[in-house]
Amino acid sequence: SLIIAAGGGASPSGLQPGVGQSPSASGSPSERSRMLNGNSIESFFRASTSGPLDIEDLDCKHRPIFTIIQAIVALGLWFVTALQIGGWPGLMGVEGGLELLWPGESAMVVHDGCEDHRQEVWRYLSYQFTHVNFQHVVLNLAFVCLNGTRSEGIHGHVRVACVFNAGVAGAAVSQAIADPHFSALIGMSGGCYALIGMQLADLLINWKQTRCRYALVLALAAQAGIELICLEFQAADFIQSTDVIASTPAHIGGYLTGICSGVFVNRNLKVKRCERLMQAFLFALFVAALSFAATRLAAWPPRALWESAGWCWVGQAYNPDLFGSDSWWCVKCAGQSCVDYWLQQPDVLTVRPEQCTPLNSFYGHPQ
Repeated sequence: SLIIAAGGGASPSGLQPGVGQSPSASGSPSERSRMLNGNSIESFFRASTSGPLDIEDLDCKHRPIFTIIQAIVALGLWFVTALQIGGWPGLMGVEGGLELLWPGESAMVVHDGCEDHRQEVWRYLSYQFTHVNFQHVVLNLAFVCLNGTRSEGIHGHVRVACVFNAGVAGAAVSQAIADPHFSALIGMSGGCYALIGMQLADLLINWKQTRCRYALVLALAAQAGIELICLEFQAADFIQSTDVIASTPAHIGGYLTGICSGVFVNRNLKVKRCERLMQAFLFALFVAALSFAATRLAAWPPRALWESAGWCWVGQAYNPDLFGSDSWWCVKCAGQSCVDYWLQQPDVLTVRPEQCTPLNSFYGHPQ
């Protein structure tokens, strides 16, 4: 894989500059720059660096313990619960994970009808342990292993675990702000994208200390391309046949959280003033984003970014006398009294938010 290939192959003996290092790892910048005089392919994977230590000299310092544990727990929870529900014949297409062991309590939801779940803060992390099907869990495991192995080898278990779970929480907050009516957010994609962002943060603060920086840029660009291709397939209804909708706000939230967290917690081999300024800017941006998120989440009824009014229940109603047209309308309510009114009408269906469109929408009730 491109991510693992970008990690280099230095031995653990190169952990401290000048102690047990090979001449190629501890040579002067002028000596290292000679690597660029070779063929272009070699210079692409081994660019010149500055300083006594490269980031690749650390990639074997820690074993990927957190990465392995995260993969085993996620896959194990999905496999055990999916096997109980679908058996071996239907195993691949069955949802499984913590939500099956703890029904209705672990998936990330802001509200279920007009029932408020904003205070259930454990959901911001627990939703990562449920996956829609085999394809979903395996794709996330691939991202975790490809990106987590290198990052954990360099930065250690605690740093990677913190960034990963911060990405999971950041993805949940991003989804809750952008579209709080999303039926249920599940999967550890937020953490996966945080690990990608963590590697980009590595490049931002250790660009000249990374021999394989150009290969790493190519690998990160390839993963971004995969995301764009998946979005195109989803827009063309190639992925939507199973009623599974990839959450773009969650992916973006996890990615940005990974970048911001990585700039602060990643090992910085050569601290520069511009990097301190970047940290100060990102900290101010984080405080502003946190304040905005708190303001949005405190509001009830919940309102998506593109909506002019909030609501907590949606249905479809047929009433030509009220609406003046012979068609079904989407009705949205901000409180239980409105919900009770519509449910007493003869032709009303409770539907999922994505089954309604902004066209022919009616807020509240006529009384």
